[in-house]
Amino acid sequence: MARDLRLDSDELEQVADLFREQKCDRDDEIARMQNSALRLKLQQKLGLVERILERVEEARAMLWQSFTYRGLVRKGEVHRYRSRS
Repeated sequence: MARDLRLDSDELEQVADLFREQKCDRDDEIARMQNSALRLKLQQKLGLVERILERVEEARAMLWQSFTYRGLVRKGEVHRYRSRS
């Protein structure tokens, strides 16, 4: 991702959920697909979805570490933190 998207923790979670849903949908489609050419195309799309999901999850982990470092995580609760733009 070449641009700075500036998502907060809730938005990152929503994006991760969307990509997890897309991954499951692509997995199901690939399992049902009979045409090998179409299956290959879906597998390529699945690869892209997986790479983006991995980056989103990395960003969430980094944000979680930032919360922990700043003392925003206490007794298992994450206090809402929104960066100022």
